[in-house]
Amino acid sequence: MGIEGVIKIGVATKDMDESYRLFADVPGMTPGPRGPCEAAGMKVGLCHLGEVTLELMEPTTPEAPVAKFIDAHGEGLEHVCVRVSDLDGLIERLKSRGIRLAQDSPVEVEFLSRRARAILARRPSCRGVAVQFIEFL
Repeated sequence: MGIEGVIKIGVATKDMDESYRLFADVPGMTPGPRGPCEAAGMKVGLCHLGEVTLELMEPTTPEAPVAKFIDAHGEGLEHVCVRVSDLDGLIERLKSRGIRLAQDSPVEVEFLSRRARAILARRPSCRGVAVQFIEFL
């Protein structure tokens, strides 16, 4: 049921182009793909540093969750994603400790062309940072 490591850091931004240039220019950072994520109302740009992916997120609609995050908290760290080996066991443990989850059960997602199951722990339960737990299938 262990956490295997951080695999993604989500950063909310008002200006994808400026943020992408900033992070893509960091020594050791490898620029990745950019594009729309219409279902979430945002544009996404990825940069890679070793096994960690930096996900830059710019809202495309005022109703998008990332737009609401920026309105409430400003630009910056929006979420951290960690890889786990036993998502179901971890969920039981989180619930037993009173951690509030955004979903009732894990959702299937695709991350870097790999299928996975994921669940999000809400910000207030994690000292202001949303934490996504992901288990690859």
